[in-house]
Amino acid sequence: MLKNESLKKREIDFKQACKAEMAELTERNKILLDQLNGPERLSQEPPDLKGYQVKLDQLRQDLAAKSRQVGKLERLLDDVPSRYELDQYQRRFFELVNIKLIDF
Repeated sequence: MLKNESLKKREIDFKQACKAEMAELTERNKILLDQLNGPERLSQEPPDLKGYQVKLDQLRQDLAAKSRQVGKLERLLDDVPSRYELDQYQRRFFELVNIKLIDF
């Protein structure tokens, strides 16, 4: 019987300790929520999302213009034959000239 009464007393003490800890944690949670949603938080203005969207659109247009310019410059560079290509054209030209001279 003494064991049973001892266990009941320990159970009651444990429940009281849990209730006290729960009350403490609830109070801490309330304080933190008040700090999070306090007047300092409300005084901050939300970011101007429309302004960011306009800026993003402008940056995209700038990027598209630069991409077109890069493409145009790449085509200009590709239009100029390299030294190796010029040598090939010259060899082929001489081959064709020699074949026509031999045929006549």
